[in-house]
Amino acid sequence: MANKKNNLAGIGDPYWYEWSVGLLYALDMLNPDNNIKSVVLQASNLQGLDDVIINFNNGESECVQIKHTRENDSLTFSDLIRAEKGVSYLSQFSADWIKSLFSGYKNSKAVLFTNRKIGQQKYTVKQENKEEYERPALDVFWPYVKQKIATSSKLNEIIIDKKWGVAWSELLNELSPLTNDDQKLNFLRNFEIKTNQQDLEEIIESIAKKLSKYFKIEVSLAVQLHQNLCYALMKWTTTLRNCEEIFLEDLLEALALSSDNFKGIHDIPTNEPFFSSRISFVESIEKYLETRINPIVFLYGEPGSGKTNIVSHLTNKLDSVITLRFYAFKPL
Repeated sequence: MANKKNNLAGIGDPYWYEWSVGLLYALDMLNPDNNIKSVVLQASNLQGLDDVIINFNNGESECVQIKHTRENDSLTFSDLIRAEKGVSYLSQFSADWIKSLFSGYKNSKAVLFTNRKIGQQKYTVKQENKEEYERPALDVFWPYVKQKIATSSKLNEIIIDKKWGVAWSELLNELSPLTNDDQKLNFLRNFEIKTNQQDLEEIIESIAKKLSKYFKIEVSLAVQLHQNLCYALMKWTTTLRNCEEIFLEDLLEALALSSDNFKGIHDIPTNEPFFSSRISFVESIEKYLETRINPIVFLYGEPGSGKTNIVSHLTNKLDSVITLRFYAFKPL
């Protein structure tokens, strides 16, 4: 028999898809109206809702689990309740959702994000007693359930169509990590299924378009900014990171262009000798910048007192705390 070649072996599409979706959420930090405090890619304290965590300034969160497929696949009702490696999607999601609340969030959304199409086929399944029942098409059943949940104050008030009674019981059984009906109802209210999402190539295009929109720049420059973000992913998604959360300042630092075209002299060298009395002053400035609370720090002094030289010294250091320098006027 001829050896079969696996053209997809080692291909990282699922990882890049997750990270690219994460970048789309992270870019929304650029709009203050979105009220986003930080974004986490691959949260270490969760298992089933760990791909992207969006933390909001009001103490709420949105936990996103991403399911990518290269095939023209669909997400069905059976996919939600079927055990995968011993645990179903719903069981994983509900366990992580309640864990996020115990972690201090006032409220948390659980989101299943996938490029799969929502299932449109119903299935007939035999129970152990050999009686048949219907597992509904997800595109019909889920909107139906969400409408019931929206108009009910208690779980036991929800009356499901008789033909879907067994399927509803199966769904509730997968919420076993939740200890009471109030938790189960609250989870179902906060559980969102986003199907038919863009593929990897489309997500990449959306990132460039979003950058172009936020910064009002040409798409060609937006692509360059996207490359900067891809480089930052090596830090944001690996053990190289010192902090899981990506804040707005981290995003802006990653987006800073090091290859901007300047006219004239812009790299101002440090004038020598650099007085030893200024070294301790520079060290105190560095400590203050690294621990500051206020976003803006003013350095002021008489003309010729050395302000520009101090900033040049800070900027030219190998381990500089300054990541981007710009001028309000052309340097002399």
